[in-house]
Amino acid sequence: MSAKQMNKMTLYVIPIAIALNIVVSNIVFALKLPIWLDSIGVVLTAVISGFWPATIVGVITGLASLITNPSNIFYIPLFVITGGVATILSHYNGYSTFLRSLLSGIIGGITTGVSGSLITIIVYHGLSSTGTGIIAGLLRQIGAPNWLAAMSAGVSGDITDKVITALVVFYILIALPQRTLAKFPNGEKYLHSRQKVTK
Repeated sequence: MSAKQMNKMTLYVIPIAIALNIVVSNIVFALKLPIWLDSIGVVLTAVISGFWPATIVGVITGLASLITNPSNIFYIPLFVITGGVATILSHYNGYSTFLRSLLSGIIGGITTGVSGSLITIIVYHGLSSTGTGIIAGLLRQIGAPNWLAAMSAGVSGDITDKVITALVVFYILIALPQRTLAKFPNGEKYLHSRQKVTK
């Protein structure tokens, strides 16, 4: 981890990103929605500060989620995957426009959807207490194999989740004051696109 990635602004944003993840995901979990929205802070941190700060945000978020949902312990690696994918996509300006953010969300959703579904299938035999678990149950009732039901529900839910996440991050980047955004390690690359959108 470079000193550039862990500058003062990054140290400030890490606890904010963790709190954002926890608050939003707990609301979604309580509503039993087929999405999670637990990685907005991870993606935002990956985009403006890089992989390692995003990993810190993700791992701490995952550990904190064990308080209300202990079964999440097996899904903590997904936060690392999410941060890694977002970092790579950000390198190619994946969150610089609405359409790029939409595409980045789809790519991230497929990646984590497949990974998360494999965890659900291997560890929990395709069963889940989240909203996607309900969808998988409905698919099984109409004759879908267990693995296919879990994979279909997981990937579709994750694509929706990561598209919403990517678009939220895109609009956060637009809303951040120019001077604030420029202080983050990767912030300056988004200033030009932010100015184009707000014109």
